[in-house]
Formats: sequence, C-alpha cells, structure tokens
Amino acid sequence: MHAYNESPIRQGKPFIHYGGKLDKIKQNVQTIQKYPQGFICAFHKEEMIGFIHLIYSKETALMSQILSMRKRWNKAPNNALIAKAVEIACKKDVQYLVYARMSGGSLGEFKRRNGFQKMPVTRYCIPLSSRGKLILTLRLQNGLRGILPQWLKDILRPIRDHLTTKLSQRFSFVCTLV
Repeated sequence: MHAYNESPIRQGKPFIHYGGKLDKIKQNVQTIQKYPQGFICAFHKEEMIGFIHLIYSKETALMSQILSMRKRWNKAPNNALIAKAVEIACKKDVQYLVYARMSGGSLGEFKRRNGFQKMPVTRYCIPLSSRGKLILTLRLQNGLRGILPQWLKDILRPIRDHLTTKLSQRFSFVCTLV
C-alpha cells in the first residue's frame, strides 16, 4: 500500500515502516496468529486510501494498526474506518474497541473526538534477572517516557516534532539528490 511509503514521518516521529517491503510489513501485521483477525479498508474510487487491522478476542477488538494516506485526509478515512470498526464490533457483540494508549498531542485529541476514553489497566512487572530488578528499582521499565512528568512531555513534544520535521526535510533532500 502506498500509505507506507508516503512519508518518513508519521505523528511527528520517524515512521518505522517507511520504505519497507510489502511482504515484510504483511508479516509484521500478522504476528498474532492465535486470535481471529480482520481488515477494514477505505477506498476512494479504485484506490485503497486506508485500513484498520483488528484483532478480536472474546470481549475486545484491538485496533492493531490504523493507517491512511495523508494526501486523502480531506476524505476523513480514519473517521470512516473507526465508524465501521464500531459497527462491526457491535454486530459481533464485542464490548470494547481498543485503540492502544491514550496519548497527548494531536493523536490523543483525535482519539478523544472519536469517543475513546482512557481506561487504566494495572500492570505488574516481575524481574527475572538482576538487570530486570535494577530497571524496576529505577522505574525505567517504560523507558524515559515512563519517568518524565506529563507537563514536561507536553513541553518537549513540539521540540521533538520540530526536530523530526527538520530531519525529514533534510532526509528528503538527500533522497532527491541520490
């Protein structure tokens, strides 16, 4: 799908699938084989402009990935895909449609506008090695993101976005020269 190679930056961060081969991406998307899965695709005329990959369990449908072409965002494919996912979840008697973590910034705002709510889930971490014990003692199990306060993340996000944009512009310039 062209959406994977449309931009090296997505949501202000480097897009890990950019430039990837279709078979490798398909392999990554279909990693969880033991649960029923499905795709919902959005089309504009003959062109596929977005999709959601859903993984179903007894009570939940997890939106494992939602991706649409940026050049077609004026058609609001993500909104249409979420609406269809809700419709399908209702028909399957699925209680919860899960859209990963509630984050800040534009993605978090998009999720809130589409009716998603934050539902805290208790996680238990058990160290299996001395290294794991050290990581838990220092509260580093969620990386730097896990120890920074929200107010500081809100300050740093625009800086990260600016630097990433500058790097992608430089990257794009280099790519056009090669």
